[in-house]
Amino acid sequence: MNTLTYTARGVIIPKQIVCNAGGFVYRRIQMSQQVLPLREVIMAQPGDVQMTIKSMAENLEREVYKIPHYQRDFVWENAKISSWAETIITHKASGSILIYQVVGDGSEYICDGMQRLTATVRFMNNPEDYGFTFDSDEARNHCDKFSYTAQRRIFKNHDEAFEHFQRLNYGTQPIAADYYKGELTKNSTGRWLWEEIPRVVNDASVRGHCNDPMNNETGKMLGRDSFGLFYQYVTGSTIRKFWDTQARKIKLGASSIEARLSAYASEKSVDELRDEIGSFRKFLIEYAILVVAIKKQSGIDDAIGMSPALWRFLMHTAIWRKNAKRPVSKYKELVTGLFDYLSAYTTLSSRFTIKKDGQEKNITLHTGSITSLKTLCDFLDVQDFYEEGITRKKVNTLPGYDRSHKKSIAMGGSDEDKNVFYEPAPLNRARGGNSIS
Repeated sequence: MNTLTYTARGVIIPKQIVCNAGGFVYRRIQMSQQVLPLREVIMAQPGDVQMTIKSMAENLEREVYKIPHYQRDFVWENAKISSWAETIITHKASGSILIYQVVGDGSEYICDGMQRLTATVRFMNNPEDYGFTFDSDEARNHCDKFSYTAQRRIFKNHDEAFEHFQRLNYGTQPIAADYYKGELTKNSTGRWLWEEIPRVVNDASVRGHCNDPMNNETGKMLGRDSFGLFYQYVTGSTIRKFWDTQARKIKLGASSIEARLSAYASEKSVDELRDEIGSFRKFLIEYAILVVAIKKQSGIDDAIGMSPALWRFLMHTAIWRKNAKRPVSKYKELVTGLFDYLSAYTTLSSRFTIKKDGQEKNITLHTGSITSLKTLCDFLDVQDFYEEGITRKKVNTLPGYDRSHKKSIAMGGSDEDKNVFYEPAPLNRARGGNSIS
């Protein structure tokens, strides 16, 4: 068995070599002795290996382990870092770190365990920040005495690794924004959209007297809603519930807004996307200025800002108005009536109580959905702005029979021909159902 010699430049490979290192078999046959950069050493056989948690953390610190695009930001709080450090000191930590390479790329990436390794790095560098009385050298000594399992795998590409990441994390704690992030950030264009779209929406929200939180769980949810705003704007969609952008729970197999936006972007050039984002930014700022002007006319103090949910509801409604070709005057009438009513409140929240005809009703204007728009229009007597689709009377359907008679008339035909229904299924025909036109 030959031996690899590691240097600052890379690994020295003899003329002929077959060796096992860290659970992987490296082969170089009939080569002249040379110094090969570590990146070019391709793993040929995956396996598991025991390493100290110190060496793994230092690999992350020195960027030997790289962080792939789909990983979430570091989110552990100090108390959790302290607890993790205690399990290292007492040798009670369990689990493993999943490291992988992709075919043709010698770099090593972290698929699972980024939070633990980052926490270890922080503990080793500044143990006093997490309630310990010893210095960094002793913290590193503790980590050097603790052995941990590194699972090494090879994937065809990062998409396959991301699918593995999702399976590992399904049913655990990542929120939807972290879970689906990789569906958009798989390439440089997607990573740019992932950063740029929330920034555009946040900048416009400041114009609208609303300060969006961007660095916590709520901020991440609002980031997903920003994708919904942009996707609604560029696709011309008139749906009223925007692709579960505010879902807190992960839905396995669901078509996320990140996946939809990624598919849309794949058919556009970067220049086209830049133009669309520019148009999107201009639209949001135009309506933010309009909303602020109406707010001022209603006598509401400039110091009273809108909640993020209320502002985004108004922006979603503005985009829906554009796509549904509703008059701008009706949108102004809606916003004016809303602010006139909310002027009696000390805050501009998306949740309030409406009182009409001696009755009270609680209303919530959701971020990521304008399904409450009809209730709001009815309350404010705004006519010809929102209309519901015509539906047949709902009746019970026996198991196995077609349910087309419960669907909207508009779903059965084109915009020009609203009177065509779905063709009855065979079981419906068996009971005498015929085509209806």
